Amino acid sequence: MGTGIFEKYARQPAAGSLTSVCRTGDAFGNEIRGPTEKPTNAIREDAMKFVGTYAVSEDKWLPVLKKWVSMSPKERTEAGEGVEIIGRWHDMAARTGVVVFQSDNLAAVQRYAGLWNPYMEIRLVPVVDDEESAAVARQILADNNA
Repeated sequence: MGTGIFEKYARQPAAGSLTSVCRTGDAFGNEIRGPTEKPTNAIREDAMKFVGTYAVSEDKWLPVLKKWVSMSPKERTEAGEGVEIIGRWHDMAARTGVVVFQSDNLAAVQRYAGLWNPYMEIRLVPVVDDEESAAVARQILADNNA
């Protein structure tokens, strides 16, 4: 099991969370979800997407690797309440990478980035997908009478 980097932000249903559900377990203690249950950490459909890029300096590289491999696969996917990691890609040779988040709470995304800031430089940029960019483009054209 990992070292619990996210222990202070453990996912627990918050008062007024998007779902309050009963959970049951199987004989092995595995959680069983009902077919219509949404996860407690559900993100609104209109949530923003953010691209995070990171760069790890040479002197921080080995400590980051030790931290990373000590984490369980589940811990690696958890970004805290209100933040979903859509995907993450790493360039191990260059000590850089990219992560895509979805959240309706910028502060929660920044809080997650703050957990890694002691180890690396992180840049967060809000982005839109193809459909959102098409809507923005139509507005730009309309605003410019083009």
